[in-house]
Amino acid sequence: MKLSFKKARYFDKKLSHGLVSLLTSSVIINIAGGFFGVFLPIFLFELFDKNITLVILYYLASQVLYLMFLPLGTRFLNKFGFKYSLQLSTLCGALYFFGLRMLKEDTINIVVPFLIIIITIRRTLYWVPYHVDFAKFSGKKNKGKTVGFIQSIISLIGVIAPMLAGWIILKFGYDSLFIVGIVIYLCSFIPYITIPRTKEKFSWGYRETWGKLFKKSHVGTTLAFMADGAESVAGVIIWPIFIYIILEGDYMKVGSISSAVVLVTMIMQLFMGKYADKKPKKSLLKVGTVLYALIWVGKIFILTFFHIFLADMFHKFSKIFLRIPFDAVTYEIAADQGHYVDEFTVLHEMAIAIGRTFMYISIIILVIFVPLKWVFILAAGASLTFNMIYFRSSKKK
Repeated sequence: MKLSFKKARYFDKKLSHGLVSLLTSSVIINIAGGFFGVFLPIFLFELFDKNITLVILYYLASQVLYLMFLPLGTRFLNKFGFKYSLQLSTLCGALYFFGLRMLKEDTINIVVPFLIIIITIRRTLYWVPYHVDFAKFSGKKNKGKTVGFIQSIISLIGVIAPMLAGWIILKFGYDSLFIVGIVIYLCSFIPYITIPRTKEKFSWGYRETWGKLFKKSHVGTTLAFMADGAESVAGVIIWPIFIYIILEGDYMKVGSISSAVVLVTMIMQLFMGKYADKKPKKSLLKVGTVLYALIWVGKIFILTFFHIFLADMFHKFSKIFLRIPFDAVTYEIAADQGHYVDEFTVLHEMAIAIGRTFMYISIIILVIFVPLKWVFILAAGASLTFNMIYFRSSKKK
C-alpha cells in the first residue's frame, strides 16, 4: 500500500520512515477526498434548496465547535498518543462520510448535529498530530521539497478524481460516490500501523492557550494563519458552488474544469518545491500573494466555461508560488519550537478556525446585499495577508 518514493533523487536524502507512512496515508485520504472535494459543497447546496446561507451556517457551526473544543481535546491526546489519534481519526472520517450519505431532507435535524460533532472529533484527532509529525519527520533541507512533492501528488489525484466523481454522480448518484469514497478512505488506516510514536505533551491550560494565541509575539503568525483559513473558505466552498451555478448544474463540466489544468501545475509544484529550499521564501511568497489576490479579483468577472477554465488555470499556477513557501515556512517555524511544537500547532489550527469563522460570518452578511461572486474580494484581501507570517519570522530565509 505504501508509495515507493523513499529513494527519489528529488530529495537530498532518504525520507524518514515516519514521513513516508504519514505521506502515504495523506495521499490515500486525498484520493477519497478528491471524490468529494468539489462536489460536497454542491451536494449541500442542492440539499438546502440552493440556499447559500444554510450551507454556510452548516460549515460555521462545525468550525466554531472545533475552535472551542480544540484546546481541551488536545490535552486528551496526551494520554491517547498521536499514533492512535491518527488511526482513530480515520474511523471518524469514514463515519462522517457515511453520515453525509444518510443526509436527506427528512433526516437533516438528526444527521446534521451528528456530522458537526463527528467532524469536530476527526479534526481534533487528525490535524495536530499530522502537522506535528510532519514538522518532526521532515528534514530541515527538505521542507520545501516535501511540501512541493505532496502537493504535486495531490494535484495528480485531482486530474482524475473530479471527472470520475462527476461521472459516478451522473450514472449512479451520490450514494455510490459516498460508498466508493468511504472504502478508499478507510485504506488510509493501514500506513498508520507502522508510523513511529512521537513523544509530545500539550502543557497549556484552556485559558492559557487562548492567551498565547493573542500574545503580541504571535500576532504575525496568527494573522497569517487566519488569512489561510479565510481564503480556504472561498476556494473550497464558494468557488465550486459558483462554477456550478455558472455551468447550470453540469457535473461533468464541473469535474473537467477541476481536472484539465492540473498536469502542468503538478510539474511546476515539483520545481517550486526544490526552488523554495534554495531561494528566499519571502520573495516567492510576496509574488504568490499578489498574483493570487489579482486572480481572485478577476474571478468576479467570469461569465462562461472558457473564463472559468482560464481563471482556474492561472489560479492553480499562482497558488504554487503562494502555498509552497508558506507551508514550508510554517513547518520550519513549528520545527523550531522544540518540545512546544504541539502547542504551536494548536495555535496554528485555532487561528485557521478563527479565520474561517470570520469568513463564514462575512459571507452570510455579504450575500444579503450583493451577489455571491463578491466574496472573492474578501479572498483577495486574505491572500495578501499571508505575508504576515514573516512579521514573526523575519530572521528566517
